[in-house]
Amino acid sequence: IDSIKAAMADISVYGAIDPARKQRWTEYRYEIGVDRIYDAQTLSSDYLIENIDMTFEAVEKWPWGKYYSFDDICRYILPYRIGDEKPERWRRAFADKYVPVMDSIYAGTDVVDAVISLHKYLKNSTTFVYENDFHSPRLGGEYLFKYSVGACREGTDMVTYILRSLGIPASADLYVYAPDSY
Repeated sequence: IDSIKAAMADISVYGAIDPARKQRWTEYRYEIGVDRIYDAQTLSSDYLIENIDMTFEAVEKWPWGKYYSFDDICRYILPYRIGDEKPERWRRAFADKYVPVMDSIYAGTDVVDAVISLHKYLKNSTTFVYENDFHSPRLGGEYLFKYSVGACREGTDMVTYILRSLGIPASADLYVYAPDSY
């Protein structure tokens, strides 16, 4: 998995990858032979406390946070990961980068308008390198923050990390067939 991440990072940094290296990792299936490691066995209380504290700091910072139910916060802002990625300390990096952005692009109180403003900002100022050749578990917040590369799932994950770091509820759904597929 680290080798796939390194190959994808090269695409993000250099715009291309050696074809032999690409061929080697395109066929790799990470699900085969990988032991399952449970969060309860590896996550520290410090990690969980930091995640909880940062979640509630984000929710309390913005005027729209007062309208969330505790259940919504727990389901759509608090999760420290999205799927099968390795748990990482991603919240601080995203908050440090995107809280000042949100402060500068939106001063209102409506979360929908805030997300629309953020979408315009991201569309005009962020580069995400689309790469769909590799099969990997989710890449994780730290990796996406640094490299911004991957397929549609990773682009969605990136936005989910951004929104959650801003105290905006976020989740993702999956279209098995996209409208332009045939």
